[in-house]
Amino acid sequence: MASGSGTVRAHSFYAYVPLVRCPEPPEGISFATGWHRFIGIPNFWICSKCYVNWIEKTTFVKHCEPFFHDPLPGARCVCQFNTERAKRLLVASVETGDDMGLLHYAYKRSQINSCGGPVGVEGGHRLKWFTNPDIPGFLSCEACFEDYILATPVAAKFIARDVRDHQSRDVWHCDLSVPYIKRNLLQHGKPGSWHLFVDAAKHRITLPHCKSEVALRSRNWSRPIDQRLKMRICESCMLDHFDGLSTTKKFTTDSIEGLPDYVEIENCDFLMPSMRYATLQLFANYEMWQDAASRIVAKPEYDMSATCFGDKWNPTSEVPNFNVCKPCYFGLIHPAGFDAFFRLKAYPYGLDRTCDLCNGGSRSASVRRR
Repeated sequence: MASGSGTVRAHSFYAYVPLVRCPEPPEGISFATGWHRFIGIPNFWICSKCYVNWIEKTTFVKHCEPFFHDPLPGARCVCQFNTERAKRLLVASVETGDDMGLLHYAYKRSQINSCGGPVGVEGGHRLKWFTNPDIPGFLSCEACFEDYILATPVAAKFIARDVRDHQSRDVWHCDLSVPYIKRNLLQHGKPGSWHLFVDAAKHRITLPHCKSEVALRSRNWSRPIDQRLKMRICESCMLDHFDGLSTTKKFTTDSIEGLPDYVEIENCDFLMPSMRYATLQLFANYEMWQDAASRIVAKPEYDMSATCFGDKWNPTSEVPNFNVCKPCYFGLIHPAGFDAFFRLKAYPYGLDRTCDLCNGGSRSASVRRR
């Protein structure tokens, strides 16, 4: 579903190349592409990747119609199918021939706002929230309650939160937007292992948010065992990005006890979009990820100015004045398979260039969503 208006055109054939990644909320995408939706449920959008991977080869195609959407500037479009509950309802439909479960869910879900993610939601929007008495401070938005909690056999353990406590300028964050908590709910959200989810959620909720320039001793850190890879990862990001993977054994606790007192400020390397994306795409092959990560941290792009001097940039030959720095090239362009469209170019030392993918680049947010 789109967060803003745009041009919608129906068409009778699947004329667009499927997306390589589902545009899940809250990020979504902001470029023109094809979508599907269930007939009669216009606001439940299904991206081309999910349609091809899940629906195209099932009898549920009879309920779908394709359309093309070109959003207005600033609008974002998100896929609403890529959830645990939607997938389970589709599997049940294929097995039983009863399509109404998924259709009823899609209709109800289309009337609920998407999860606000890490940004959170201010009060005054009349949204529903859910909590759990076993986990003090836990909050789930209505979207995640429908998408994930109701997909588990422990949904009855969650109760509605009194939204009168949600004042107009009070920002609430959905804890199921945290990857580690969501992953543990799906893994341990059952009567026999409920306590494991409770313990995991309690611990993760207490951890500080990952942000730039934090006090080094304000949190726990991890690093790769291979000390040639000069990285430092905060505990929150370690749990969200690496917990449960076999390659976790390649990391160890980063002791800060022996560091000089003047080393007081630190940045987590996962603040960089290039590091997060490279990890998402490459971590199944640790050697490939390690190669990309070593190039990214060699020149971190924390600097909000997105400028540096004398670096080698990789401008595309098709778009003038579009530049990509070395960390973003190896963290974003190469893992996405777009390296064939870029060429290496060295600029004279002292000539500053702006990277269009770094945090501080004027076009970075819109380009990364594309």
